[in-house]
Amino acid sequence: MDERTLRVLEFHKIKERLAAATTNSLGRELALALDVVTDPDEVRARQRETTEARAILENCPSVPLGGIRDIRRAVAQARVGATLAPQDLLDVSWTMDASARLRKFVFGLGEGFGTIRAHASRIAPQPALVREIARCLDDQGNVMDEASPVLARLRSDIRAVNGRIRDRLDSLIRSPEASRYLQDPVVTLRGGRFVVPVKQEHRAAVPGIVHDQSSSGLTLFVEPMAVVELNNELASLEAKEREEVERILRHLSGLVRAAHPEIQGTVEALAALDFAFAKGRLSLDMDAVEPDLNTSGYLEIRQGRHPLLSGRVVPIDVELGGEFRTLVVTGPNTGGKTVSLKTIGIFALMTLAGLHLPAASGTRFAVFQQVFADIGDEQSIEQSLSTFSSHMTHIVRILEETGPESLVLLDELGAGTDPAEGASLGIAILEHLHARGSRTVATTHYSELKTFAYEHDGVENASCEFDVATLRPTYRLIVGVPGSSCAFEVASRLGLPRQIVDAARARLGEDRVRVEDMIAGMERSRRELEEDRERARGARQTMERLVRERDEEARRLREARSDILRKARDEASRIVSRARQDVARIIDELKQGSFDRSAVDDAARRAREALKQVAEETSGVGIEVLEEAPAPRTRPVGSGDVATGATVYVSRLGRPGRVVSPPRDGEDVEVQVGAMRLFVSPKDLAVIEEERPSAESPFGGVFIAPVAREKATTVSSELDLRGLTVEEALAEVDKYLDDACLAGLPRARIIHGKGTGALRQAVREFVRSHPHVRGFEPGGPAEGGDGVTVVAIRAD
Repeated sequence: MDERTLRVLEFHKIKERLAAATTNSLGRELALALDVVTDPDEVRARQRETTEARAILENCPSVPLGGIRDIRRAVAQARVGATLAPQDLLDVSWTMDASARLRKFVFGLGEGFGTIRAHASRIAPQPALVREIARCLDDQGNVMDEASPVLARLRSDIRAVNGRIRDRLDSLIRSPEASRYLQDPVVTLRGGRFVVPVKQEHRAAVPGIVHDQSSSGLTLFVEPMAVVELNNELASLEAKEREEVERILRHLSGLVRAAHPEIQGTVEALAALDFAFAKGRLSLDMDAVEPDLNTSGYLEIRQGRHPLLSGRVVPIDVELGGEFRTLVVTGPNTGGKTVSLKTIGIFALMTLAGLHLPAASGTRFAVFQQVFADIGDEQSIEQSLSTFSSHMTHIVRILEETGPESLVLLDELGAGTDPAEGASLGIAILEHLHARGSRTVATTHYSELKTFAYEHDGVENASCEFDVATLRPTYRLIVGVPGSSCAFEVASRLGLPRQIVDAARARLGEDRVRVEDMIAGMERSRRELEEDRERARGARQTMERLVRERDEEARRLREARSDILRKARDEASRIVSRARQDVARIIDELKQGSFDRSAVDDAARRAREALKQVAEETSGVGIEVLEEAPAPRTRPVGSGDVATGATVYVSRLGRPGRVVSPPRDGEDVEVQVGAMRLFVSPKDLAVIEEERPSAESPFGGVFIAPVAREKATTVSSELDLRGLTVEEALAEVDKYLDDACLAGLPRARIIHGKGTGALRQAVREFVRSHPHVRGFEPGGPAEGGDGVTVVAIRAD
């Protein structure tokens, strides 16, 4: 990549910002050494790595990257046989331990992070090495007694000799004579030997070896003869201790040397992971997106923001390489032309480097093989180069090297020389670049280049918006509209006399004035259209918000209704279950012939009250409960009313029955009530005067004929569940089967559709155990196949 382009587009500042996002020197080195690539597959791989790292950071901001040190120098020293210092060994241990944590974290993320997992798979944590270093060294790098039995014994002996020396010296300094010849009653060290401070004039009073004296010469530090041998023994033990410590450090260094290939690979993987997560962290900091890549030379920036600008940055929208390959940007000074140019250029470099772009989703960028930028003033006194000469020197090289897969950015094209000649040169350069197939963006003040853009296919005008009323640029890039330098408007606003401005305008010539007026009119029209579009966008956003709120409210209502239905059905099921248990007990007692009338009446009363409670508690939520019918009109039985097959009313049970056999010789009458046969005293029987439909419920004293007649006229033979949730569908099926049973339907079709099969399976599991269903099967080919379940309904 062109080095001058990298410099003028300030790519090094992007690398510095990336380096600041790393957590250790390993990743920082990779960030500062980042370069662009032009192979499309490599660019895609880099972008994928950044995307994966960002996704991980969004879900797990605290990636365990702490504890990693740069141990490359220590590993290299161990490789050639050097003995590592304790701190170097600790750094190796801590780094390997941190690598184990990071590897476990990455592989615990699950699938979907192939690039990051590939880096983590190169980590070899060396747990045995970590354990051995932790056994031998403490956190301060001291070799511990437990490192070896020899070291433990030597240090025990050293402590013992130290104790004996101190005991002898303590007895010496505590003696009555000591105060006369000792400067201070203390024991100190000189040259690793225990000594006492003796006054110069009493040197002869303390036989021993003088190791030092004070700066004044009044105090001598004497090793008394009584401890010379003990000090010699201590020195010998300490020398052996140092040898043993050195042996242990050599042993640990040898372990590092043996594992150096794995450790080196681990360090490289740690650097790659820190670098990858730095790219992801930078993407989050910039609120950036992964660009959609292409090799067709097309770019589309949506709401792009220059990554080095801070504060309130005005985004730009720009397209290049589609309907047009060359873009001519015009407008006043300080209007944002150069910033727009640099934004396009730095986006191209960031794309090739694998970095996300601070723009909106949908941003697309080509993988350019070359990016050229001629921006800024690089005049050189030493080389006798003016501004114009400097620009031309660089442009000449660009023209030699550019091609169809190049992006060329030219700032103030043709500036620094005669305007007429500069405009002509600018047009010729743009024609050449356009003919070569390059994607070109050029900024200029020359009106001739605006005309060139109008007259040539594949060339488009653009402008940086300027608010004349406030004399401030808006920094918005407007594609399709040429810009004006606004010199006259700015001069007038700043107080230049009107006659001078008018005189200057008259010198432009009639054609030039018409062009400027046309540009101003186009700008006004564009602003009006922009305002209308903003109003329309606001109205649409308001409508979308209202629709979302309505949908959310509808969803909450559906959930509330489903919850109420579920609770009501649960309570109804509980009450009905209790009532059924009472009835079942009554039936069992009736069958056995041993029942207490008062207990039976009490149970029947409780069952009827339970049914009333169900009706009251479930009213209004779509659950119907059979109502208790009033007792029929009856009269006492006569002698001829109890013939075989006659219908009678059993007053104790409150239910009608059929006479199975008449009484003989005062015996009880055998009566069949529902599924039961029982013997009843004639005095407990009556004749029903007015015939009533007597479809029976399983509950004592409950009739359903009126409800059944109503249901028979309103219940359809099929139920459509499509579009409902499973919970809503099962509630509808339960209610429908109750209605179908009351209506006397022999079979019914439940339409649930095929779809994923979840609703079909739920419906069939539900009807399998439903009390009203005798059986079920999939629909036939003409009935909807597996999208329909046909149920056979019991005739109760």
